[in-house]
Amino acid sequence: MPLSTWREENNRCAIDRGLVDKRQQEYRQLFDSVMINVPSLLIMDPVPVFCNEARCSMKQSSTYFYRDDDHLNLAGAYLFSKKIVTQLF
Repeated sequence: MPLSTWREENNRCAIDRGLVDKRQQEYRQLFDSVMINVPSLLIMDPVPVFCNEARCSMKQSSTYFYRDDDHLNLAGAYLFSKKIVTQLF
């Protein structure tokens, strides 16, 4: 999804959560089918970190989380890594 899809709204770059869910639908179905055979599989889902029920944010205040349309920058990776550490330990 190109960055042009993101829009500035109330001083926050965000995209509709429904678009993100639609984009990830195929992958989520694949993970669900793998988990049937490997129920101990731990999935690190970034959506709860960057999204609420309506929108997914590309930034918080003046801090951006992505370096392009799909890849986290250092700030985004740090934010997501806090969730990973919490889940693992």
